[in-house]
Amino acid sequence: MDNSHKLMLALAALAFPAVGATAHAMLTRTTPLCFTGGTLTYQISAATPADVAVRIDNASTNPDLRIRLVDQPDEADLILADDQTMNENTACAGSALKTVRIVPGSTRSDVTVALASDGAEADASIYVRSARFSTEQAAALKAAMWTIEQRARIAGR
Repeated sequence: MDNSHKLMLALAALAFPAVGATAHAMLTRTTPLCFTGGTLTYQISAATPADVAVRIDNASTNPDLRIRLVDQPDEADLILADDQTMNENTACAGSALKTVRIVPGSTRSDVTVALASDGAEADASIYVRSARFSTEQAAALKAAMWTIEQRARIAGR
């Protein structure tokens, strides 16, 4: 992020306090993004290789998983909302850590996801209200959980 972008975020932070928290998180992020689901902790990572590589391709005619974005938490299979009491330094402390990487369009992936709008037919649904996770990152987490569940099913566990 160049200095002009940082300046714009800082100005927005002064004008809109809600934007300020998001801008501050974006500018100062040094801790990894993690989410615990069930017995596993999933970490968004740029590292290669990752345990699960996810490609988000809304133009795909045959994605492995269609994920619908919903506006109400009670309509979602996965709810990702910030917890103000969470300590980010311990979020990745799970013993069973799985890394999740979002890969670009032509890169090999374990799962391809297409995001759908509310009301569209989908295999899963997510509700996202987070200053830490983007919609794409939340979809990648859901896709990683689904992929690991599929792998366990195939392995007969």
